[in-house]
Amino acid sequence: MAEPPRDPEQPAPSGEPDDPRPELTVERAATVAEQSIRQAQRAGAFDHLPGAGKPLVGLDSPSDPDWWARDKLRREQADLSQALPVVLRLRREKEGLLGKVLTLPTEERARAHLEDFNARVLHDRRQPVAGPASPPVVSLVDIEEYLVVWRQQAARTARARAAAAAEEGRREEEARRQRAAERAARRERGWGWITRRGSRRGPAR
Repeated sequence: MAEPPRDPEQPAPSGEPDDPRPELTVERAATVAEQSIRQAQRAGAFDHLPGAGKPLVGLDSPSDPDWWARDKLRREQADLSQALPVVLRLRREKEGLLGKVLTLPTEERARAHLEDFNARVLHDRRQPVAGPASPPVVSLVDIEEYLVVWRQQAARTARARAAAAAEEGRREEEARRQRAAERAARRERGWGWITRRGSRRGPAR
């Protein structure tokens, strides 16, 4: 006669396990993992992996708990400049400001770029500050002083371009004269050949 189904909420009778599956221990988990690795090796899952046969990078480096984040930023070539505080970004921008201004083609654009920088400096100064200490600030730039340098650079560039254009014009004029001289020499040789040919025929009868 079949036994009635046991109520799952009731404890199992003595000697009857609740779960027929074996208990998962650390030793058994290690064995299962080792078996899975061996199966993957036989299947070729680890063949031709990047870095195969090469030493591990950073194996001899001192312990760094943030190594994974640094490595990810390095591999992705992430730009962290936007993560800096505004005042630090402005200071970094100011260091290369003159070089940037000198690349602008017109004085109007150079002035607008400098005015925009000063406006962002003033905007940063107006931000609320927590704590009694004075926050670091970036000094404003003297726009007219920067523009004097821009004009000097623009004048040097204009003189260099004018000199290059004059040299190019001189070379073109010299080449034109040389071509004209060659054409005249060819015409002269042509007339000389006609004259010599006529003289060989003798006087007309």
